[in-house]
Amino acid sequence: MLKKIRIFLAAICFIAISALFLDFTSTALQHWGWLAKLQFMPAVLSFNVVALVLLIAVSLIFGRVYCSVLCPLGILQDFISWIHDLFGGKRRFRYTQPLTWVRIGVLALFVVLVVFGLMRIASFIEPYSEFGRIMNSLVKPLYVDANNAIADRQPEDAYTFYRVENYISAAMIIVASVTLLVVGLMAWFGGRIYCNSVCPVGTVLGYLSQFSWLKPAIDTSKCVNCGKCGKLCKASCIDTKNHVIDYTRCVTCMNCLENCSVNAISYVHPKKSSQCHGSEKGTVDET
Repeated sequence: MLKKIRIFLAAICFIAISALFLDFTSTALQHWGWLAKLQFMPAVLSFNVVALVLLIAVSLIFGRVYCSVLCPLGILQDFISWIHDLFGGKRRFRYTQPLTWVRIGVLALFVVLVVFGLMRIASFIEPYSEFGRIMNSLVKPLYVDANNAIADRQPEDAYTFYRVENYISAAMIIVASVTLLVVGLMAWFGGRIYCNSVCPVGTVLGYLSQFSWLKPAIDTSKCVNCGKCGKLCKASCIDTKNHVIDYTRCVTCMNCLENCSVNAISYVHPKKSSQCHGSEKGTVDET
């Protein structure tokens, strides 16, 4: 049920945020423009304290739900991964060691670029900017062309549709295409590898979420070592042999809970006695 709820909320957020980039009437902005304010980097750059406190609080309670529900680039990666499974055969992931130095290095570079006012360069690795680039340069031109085609064919006394000018350059299309290609290929072959190795927001929220109140936790007394949870973990963060979950990479997608046939994984607050052994390992003792 938790996975279904997550997918439902993610779909709504993805459609709504996409509409913010596509809509040229400002209707979407008037009704749900607040969703853009809840994006992590826009909140940081605008010093939106309320949004930042909310995002941090959510991460400390529920984990990285921001990455699996609110971030449009993350949801886009999930969609690409789903397309892979639909047409390329069911994917089987496996646990991989975290690229800690890559994550920290990219985050440090991003912070330096932002501090020195080079946000235009930093935007190439910032998820909301990347998604906006894809939507504005690759999707919006098609949306505008469709609108203009309908406007040209409607009766002369009808004003439901009207022509809209939309400037787009070859350079913008090329940059957006490369962005989509890189992110898309990483999602196609590696699930959420982009989020857990390149994305600076994912790194910040990942290390914050390891202290979250609720976590997916493995009950070793129920686990039959089938390895199914690790095979379906798009974050590649479940070490099934040692019953370890790397919470800095877990995006709280609930795939492991949904697919555990013996209910050995629960979304719980580990007891203090188990935290000593399982907070970092991702285990819980319910005896």
